[in-house]
Amino acid sequence: MGRKRKENDFDIQEAVAALMESPFPSFAKIVQMDEFLEREEDNLRRQGFFEKDCIGDFYLILETRGYMRALYAKLQLFDELGRSKDGIDLAEHMLKLNENDNLGVRYMLMRFYSDVIDLDRAKKLRKRFRDDISVMLLLPLAITYFRSGDYSSCLETLDEMDRMNGYVIPEIINESFDEGYDEVDFYSPGSIEEAHLAIEQSENFISPCYGFYEFLLMNYDEEFSEEE
Repeated sequence: MGRKRKENDFDIQEAVAALMESPFPSFAKIVQMDEFLEREEDNLRRQGFFEKDCIGDFYLILETRGYMRALYAKLQLFDELGRSKDGIDLAEHMLKLNENDNLGVRYMLMRFYSDVIDLDRAKKLRKRFRDDISVMLLLPLAITYFRSGDYSSCLETLDEMDRMNGYVIPEIINESFDEGYDEVDFYSPGSIEEAHLAIEQSENFISPCYGFYEFLLMNYDEEFSEEE
């Protein structure tokens, strides 16, 4: 691709890192974030990085990687602000820019779909990444099925998730997440750390949806719940 950036170019990664660590509230950060992103996008367009040969591989290209990380930071701000519809638009755009999704955008996108109960697009997302399924994708998908009234598909998804990680369902049933988890930096598939991260990411949907908790009790209580 043969494009080079000038040494004095704006460093968006440094700017975003400083912004995200600042004490400003999320709604104020996002205004500044948009200014950073607009400036960086102008730089990248002038250098030809938004041409067809680059679209789809933005995280793999060193010069556009910082831009993708900045977009992900903005996605996190949308999540904090409860702006799921805006988050959906941004996440879908990011998956066009970087089709392999090295940043895990699909996990946040699935949660956004769950929030707005968009089952059709949730199923399409699962199909798109069917060769790289994880509990981070399956738990919000199961919740989306439940909130859509498709209890059979919800149960199938929960069973699939349980085969991948046997900690998730008992942790929810025992309500251990109410006590809070230690911050998870690294995890291995099937580990309790992975379960904790998946639950934390979907906790906003689990806690207020008591019917989902009852559904888990009805289908998994005998095998998983604690002895009284």
